[in-house]
Amino acid sequence: MNTNPRWKAKVAAAAKGYHKNPGVLRRLVRQLRHQETRSHCRRAAKHLLEHEPNSKDAFISLIYSCATEQKRKSLRNYLDLALKSVGEDYAQFQTILDGVRNSLTDQNQDTFESIVAETDYELQLFQERQNLYKKFNQLLAKRKTVIQNSCDLICVASNEGPYIAEFIHHYIYQGFSDIFVGLNNDSSGLTEPILKAITTHYPQVHLINTDREHQHAQQRGSYCKLYQEATKASHASHCMVADVDEFWVANPFSTKIQGFLKAHEGTNVVSSNWLHCHGGELFGNPLDLANTHLRLTSQFKSLFKYGTAIADLGAHVPWVQERPSFTHTNSEGKRIESVNRSFKGVVRLKKKGTLANIGKANTGWMVHRLIRSELEYVSKLLYPDVSKIDIPFKENRNGFMTGEEGHDSRQLAHNIFGSSGLPPKDYVNSLETFIQHCDISQALHQARATINEETILKRIDTIPPKIIHDYRRIWRKTLRGTRFLEILKSKEKTI
Repeated sequence: MNTNPRWKAKVAAAAKGYHKNPGVLRRLVRQLRHQETRSHCRRAAKHLLEHEPNSKDAFISLIYSCATEQKRKSLRNYLDLALKSVGEDYAQFQTILDGVRNSLTDQNQDTFESIVAETDYELQLFQERQNLYKKFNQLLAKRKTVIQNSCDLICVASNEGPYIAEFIHHYIYQGFSDIFVGLNNDSSGLTEPILKAITTHYPQVHLINTDREHQHAQQRGSYCKLYQEATKASHASHCMVADVDEFWVANPFSTKIQGFLKAHEGTNVVSSNWLHCHGGELFGNPLDLANTHLRLTSQFKSLFKYGTAIADLGAHVPWVQERPSFTHTNSEGKRIESVNRSFKGVVRLKKKGTLANIGKANTGWMVHRLIRSELEYVSKLLYPDVSKIDIPFKENRNGFMTGEEGHDSRQLAHNIFGSSGLPPKDYVNSLETFIQHCDISQALHQARATINEETILKRIDTIPPKIIHDYRRIWRKTLRGTRFLEILKSKEKTI
């Protein structure tokens, strides 16, 4: 087998002719399981899954095509997809795994088996969390005092010193009730002092160390611990999970969370669409939509009613126990249908779907500070102490570049903030007062002082040229459009 481009054409033709002769695509899915034709194998498998969502052959080829160290993240995602496909029939999952094992060469077996072991371990953790959430849900149902149309916030934070104050202020300003912050892996040591100062003045902010839970089960482990804390302190009717770079707003902006929830009574889960922000001024106001490039998406960020049968919490939507009366809507009130197949009695809600009407009142939107200024962007992609880890580059961004801004994105900013695209003075002044009241100006300055060109250059200077060369696949993608790309290219040449 070789990388002859004819395979791409054959896969495309087989996919196009599936309805007339599905056997051609099925045969290609099996035939292309070779080292040299992995990309074609993956493409063929994806086409087959579009027509046959439960095809074992398609899952075998999809997983096989990514069973290398370089495709570790994709491999985990495809294993997860296969698990959900088989539902309660775990024997079918083992059949898929055996099919992959029979196709792999010896050099890829170890990587594959280690990830399978992790998947089995995560399945065990998932079942443990399910049992815990059942207990938590029962405790929440027994609360004597519940304030209707009120909402808690759950978030995790690590090395978020430059941003945690503006994040917490935002949700207090928006009328949220208790805020449960899970602090973990704060290697900079600059986040906790700011949080402690805030909790002194705002007792509704709860600082919980989730280092142990995060190491045990990553983000979902932290969320589980924070949900447990909510059972002890909360009197709210609803809860939202958000990241530190996500700022929920309503249209119109004057609508607080209480008014929004009142307009959506009777719904278990309400999902707001994301408004991605690309670029901006250094440490600019998080709601400054005038000096950033906007992209409206169908992706969701959700809040849910306590009393919903939560089975697990994720960053975007909760997983819920199957219930026929369950309702999930977008922020316009349009119903979102869940996927048909459940996994071990649990339904994973859709993470994207219908886009709400940008001109409709009482809609919710998640302003996502995906990419801030160039210096902030690059600083996020280089680990604070690159000399202490094997891979110094993070790979969850695609470059400091912007595509074409859609008309609807800019119009939504206009609808929320008017022609200026800026938050009202009351919001800006409130943030300044919040910082002064908590006496965190100096701590905030110290945290932000770590983000500058000199520090970034020093980090790059500590990376050996061989490491730069070995992981060029990552930084050549993530640092596109920045002034630091050419610096890394030059250092790579010295090897």
